Amino acid sequence: MLHSTPDAPWLPAGGNADVVLARSDADVPDPTCLVRLLVTRPRHVLVVPRTDGGVDIPTSPVGTGAVEQRLAELVDRTVGPGRPVGLLGWVHNEVQRPDAAYAWPSPSAYFTVWHCPVAEGTDAAGRWLPTSEAEEHLAHRHWWPLLHHLWRSPGSAAAR
Repeated sequence: MLHSTPDAPWLPAGGNADVVLARSDADVPDPTCLVRLLVTRPRHVLVVPRTDGGVDIPTSPVGTGAVEQRLAELVDRTVGPGRPVGLLGWVHNEVQRPDAAYAWPSPSAYFTVWHCPVAEGTDAAGRWLPTSEAEEHLAHRHWWPLLHHLWRSPGSAAAR
C-alpha cells in the first residue's frame, strides 16, 4: 500500500480509500469500476480535460463489460491499438455504509491505473503535460501516489 486515507472526506462516513501498488503477478481486482490509463513519455504525462475545467488521465467506466475489453478500447482511443500496458495499481474504496450519493459497489470498489509508456513523438488523444507541471494539476487526484511512485522508480521511462 502506498497511501491510505481513513474516513476519506469524498466517501460516505467511515469510508476508507487506499492506493495500492500492484505486484507484477497481481490479478485485476474485482469489482473494477473504472480503468485509468497513465500514458507517459520522457518528462511528460498525457492528460485530458475534465468537465470541471481541470485535467486527469484518460479514464473509462467498466460498466457491464469486461475490464480487459474496456482497457483495450481506452488504449485504442488514446494511443492506438496494440500498445503494451501494465497494471500499475489501484485505488480501493471501502465503504461499509453507502449513502444515496455513493454510486459504486460496496463494501469494495476498485479503480485501476494502467501504465503505458510511449516514445517521444507518439500521437495521442490528449495533451502532454510536462512533469514539472504535473503535481500542480494532478496531485489532488486519488491515484496520484501511483504516478509519484513510478517517477521515483530507478530507470523509469516516466522519470522526471
